[in-house]
Amino acid sequence: MKYKRPVLFQINVTANWGSTGKIAEQIGIKAQKAGWESFIAYGRNMNPSKNKLIKVGTMPEVYEHYAENMFLDNEGLASRRATKELLKEINQIKPDIIHLHNIHDHWLNYRILFTYLAEKQIPVIWTQHDQWATTGHCCFNLVGCEKWKTGCEYCPESKWYSLDKSRRNYALKRDMLAKIPQLTIVPVSEWLADNIRQSHLKNRPIQVIHNGIDINVFSPQEMDVHKRYGIEGKQIVLGVAAVWDERKGLEDFIQLTQLLPKDEYAIVIVGKVKTNTSITNDTNIIFVERTQNQLELAQLYSAASVFVNPTYQDNFPTTNLEAMACGTPVITYRTGGSPEAVDSNTGIVVAQGDIDGLYNAIVKLSSRDYSEACRKRAEDLFDNTKCFSPYIKLYNKLIGGGKIVILGVASVWSRSKGLYDFIALSENPDLLVVLVGVSDEIKKELPNSIVAIGRTQNQRELAMLYSMADVFVNPTYADMYPTVNLEAMACGTPVITYRTGGSPEAIDGETGWVVEQGDVEGITKIVKSLKIKDKSELASQRKACRHRAEEHFDKDKCFERYVELYERLRR
Repeated sequence: MKYKRPVLFQINVTANWGSTGKIAEQIGIKAQKAGWESFIAYGRNMNPSKNKLIKVGTMPEVYEHYAENMFLDNEGLASRRATKELLKEINQIKPDIIHLHNIHDHWLNYRILFTYLAEKQIPVIWTQHDQWATTGHCCFNLVGCEKWKTGCEYCPESKWYSLDKSRRNYALKRDMLAKIPQLTIVPVSEWLADNIRQSHLKNRPIQVIHNGIDINVFSPQEMDVHKRYGIEGKQIVLGVAAVWDERKGLEDFIQLTQLLPKDEYAIVIVGKVKTNTSITNDTNIIFVERTQNQLELAQLYSAASVFVNPTYQDNFPTTNLEAMACGTPVITYRTGGSPEAVDSNTGIVVAQGDIDGLYNAIVKLSSRDYSEACRKRAEDLFDNTKCFSPYIKLYNKLIGGGKIVILGVASVWSRSKGLYDFIALSENPDLLVVLVGVSDEIKKELPNSIVAIGRTQNQRELAMLYSMADVFVNPTYADMYPTVNLEAMACGTPVITYRTGGSPEAIDGETGWVVEQGDVEGITKIVKSLKIKDKSELASQRKACRHRAEEHFDKDKCFERYVELYERLRR
């Protein structure tokens, strides 16, 4: 089947479960709101999803794959039947973009998948949540090995009972990835991007997109957490991980119990704990194996005085973001991209293994309130409606071969709103037209070259779409002072409008252009001129748009004038 709307097909080991599964889920939701069909293929572990899910393989195949990896170093080279079945699904769906996340962990055969992607020439995005794509064996480098920069061999992490195929694995990934014609690499942190630029992927397009979270779910919560766990009067030191092991720093928490006064602090650990740890019955830690839902987790974050993340292997952990969104400062080791989440107003970074440093940071951060600064940083930088919108823009540009994205917004589309002008614009192969507010009836009449979106669910979704566009076009034939122009500029997007009513009054020479009614060719020339501008010039224009909106169209400032008028008339 071929869908009228563009189709996104994500591939990840889990679906809406764990950090990468939740990230793929949110990206898929954002894509749907931007007019895409969205599928997620997964291997195991899932929660209910708003995307269309495709299960890959069976648990017996996972166990077989695990055995091949353990003894033959064949991670990503088993699960042959399961992968071939997945390719049949992809052939039927015919996606416009394939977006890879974690394809390792005993469930997919990358040799078969990469061969297929090279043959079909479908644009591919691969979000790098770890370093597996650039190595011959490991996902995270615990031993400081740098062989991956030139070619893996004699892997220091190989076990005595396993063959060491790191040299073969490295060469296979390098050579097969080189054959995929349209491959964009998206690291989740600047630290990881720096590593990738030193790897065999260094010549591929690389775009850092930080992970984001739902800041409406993760927000300061009212809670009875202290009473619930019998720790009234104590400050909570919180740790959260899906699975606690040596890599996540559980032993460091155990050492912290010897330093923190038991009558002042309580350590709460959320997540599954592996059994091979040195936990004793008298360890002063409260273990919560798993919260019932995200709200309960948000309550724990909110109740904590400080969130501690003593991770030894990580790229850009979302737990840091979740804690800050709930108003809780973060202490993290200087590991991977983990320190990138915090600044001096929202947390402290200490060296790996520095237990005294953790203790001093806990005492310092728990002595005052950081909630306002933490929440603001989360809102500004880690709101997933902002963080994941670059993916949508990237999708649109890839399927359009670098097309310029132009956006139109109306509550009701008609000739007077410029609907037929947009249809004419969509005939230009250099432009990708995205219309918001399109009814089901009008969708049937639009050409496939237009991405048609119904009503957005809320203003956040609309803001995401404004931010995604290269330019906002308002070819209105009858208007007084349209607020859509103001909304676009507030999101940093320049405006093109017809010389209609008061519509041109919103913009100036730095923030947009005015053309005569019906001059579609004039709009096209302006839009195409954006393609030859350099990035700094475009960024400067977006800043000017935001500044103009703040100065002239902030509702509080505008409506104050009514109050001033009332006061004058009352005198």
